[in-house]
Amino acid sequence: MSLGENIRNIRKNKRYSMMKINELTGLSKSTISDLENDKSSPTSETLQKLANALDVSISDFFDSDIPKSQSKNQLGYLIEQYLCNLNFNIICDSEGNIILDANDAQYEISELDIKDLQKCVDSFIKFKVSEITNKSRKISKINNIPIAAHNDFASDEEQQKLMKEDLDEL
Repeated sequence: MSLGENIRNIRKNKRYSMMKINELTGLSKSTISDLENDKSSPTSETLQKLANALDVSISDFFDSDIPKSQSKNQLGYLIEQYLCNLNFNIICDSEGNIILDANDAQYEISELDIKDLQKCVDSFIKFKVSEITNKSRKISKINNIPIAAHNDFASDEEQQKLMKEDLDEL
């Protein structure tokens, strides 16, 4: 099924008229019709408006045969939202091409590019979380007992003092 057909089917399954979608999104009825008939390609902002109005995720518009969890992963939903926050839009045209809409130009990218971005973001987030947790005070899940969060091999006198204080609290 095409993107437009999926949008139309979801709208009809929710028993929403085009007028109702118009009220919820601010999109004109002709724009909604063009999208549903694959006469125009929506921006990620338009897709987000439609998803909010229909109470679905953007990935639900792309292939109703793919389970939701797989669909979100395959389409890089979080990456798409992150790019949107950085003023890049992801546009899927009627031929299935993925277009990265930047301020200066549009670029045709592949699903592999999206997956590569996802891997980079995942890796960076894991790195930053590790960095943050290494310098933060650790609290045990059992009885919320603080655990010392200092470098055990630190020769710095201040670090040694902080470690001793933490251990004394235990």
